[in-house]
Amino acid sequence: MISTSSGYFTGCPMDGCETTLSGFVDISVDKFNEHVEWQRTDLLTISSRGCISNEQTSLICAVDTGYVSINATNGQILWSIPLDIEEKTIAVSLPVINYQGFLIIANSTRCTLINPQGAIVGIFNYIPLLIPPLAGPFVTNDGQIIVADSISFVGIEDSGIPLGVQAFPPGLLRLSRSMSLNSNIDRWYLIAQRNSTLSQVIIAAETTGSIVDRLRIAWIYEYGIQTDSCSRMEGPLLSIDRKWLFVVNITGILIVADDGDSARTEHIVILPNLCINDMVYSETDSTLLLIDTHTYNMIMLNVSTQNISYISLKDICQEEIIGQLSRMTIIQNYRVILLVITTTRKAILLLIDFNHRNLLARLDLGYVPESTTLEPLTQLAYTAIDEKQYLVTIAYKSIGLIAVRLLTNNQ
Repeated sequence: MISTSSGYFTGCPMDGCETTLSGFVDISVDKFNEHVEWQRTDLLTISSRGCISNEQTSLICAVDTGYVSINATNGQILWSIPLDIEEKTIAVSLPVINYQGFLIIANSTRCTLINPQGAIVGIFNYIPLLIPPLAGPFVTNDGQIIVADSISFVGIEDSGIPLGVQAFPPGLLRLSRSMSLNSNIDRWYLIAQRNSTLSQVIIAAETTGSIVDRLRIAWIYEYGIQTDSCSRMEGPLLSIDRKWLFVVNITGILIVADDGDSARTEHIVILPNLCINDMVYSETDSTLLLIDTHTYNMIMLNVSTQNISYISLKDICQEEIIGQLSRMTIIQNYRVILLVITTTRKAILLLIDFNHRNLLARLDLGYVPESTTLEPLTQLAYTAIDEKQYLVTIAYKSIGLIAVRLLTNNQ
């Protein structure tokens, strides 16, 4: 099973960093090194969803030609897995690292298992072909590899035995870039949208004990539309404490409960006309963090008390923010790391203490041309150099691949 955080650093081994998509990485950081560790500008000219990593120095990034394994300390390419020609214009999904020592890559034609040396050790073909872009893969506790395309779920055992295909009901199209997994019951969730009304739904699905029809949809919960001015398409979704699902509609933030055969809204936090493309969760103090792309305010919702507070990214940076380039990463001591773009088109890496509402560090990573579209959000990946030193690797098409050393105050 994929490593998850339980008091030790495990890197960021999948899209969303762990199965609930909380974005949590178990490290302590007080500042950035003033200079980048290394930078490569020869691998990215199209959008990338970023990189994944394990607790050691294994780093896998999605680049123009496919997936590359990179030496995290110096940027050297160790091995690569090329994409099919037709997939080179698509922001491919991030793989899963550290499943029984293997890397799992899924594309529209097949699921591939790769060992740490970059050798292919298993290929499972998808029939029929999937419709990209994909969400997933992820792996359940029972070793079932799940992927979603635009209109269906597809499953396969890690032994290669197909689980089958479960189509969405007619008229539904997947929005969320990732699926959130409740590993206690091996049930997963994604967001889809009705073509006719643009209303959005959570789809909950699971495997069954049946010999046939081994994938099934447990329930579909419709929760409303987004504001007209919100064009974000990545559909953020979290499942936290194996209990709550968090989504956003035109009314505000919805806390949704999975009741087994159905779902219900447990609570609505009234915040009209938000446009949210990313959220993370701090289990330490039960705080949900979201960024409103209308204002670039960071919204902090204490799920236990329902208290709401805000941080203006513009105010703490003393500069106008016009875009979010990366997913947020939440780390120890009530801190978050993310990449944004300023009105002067600078890509800035930020370290924010959201408890004290102040900026701890910022680092200019380069210029983003005006022609650059800002989606999809790239994922930041974290690797350990030793027990006290870490690197964050950023993959973004206009600045390339960049590694930055993360420091504590005693370094």
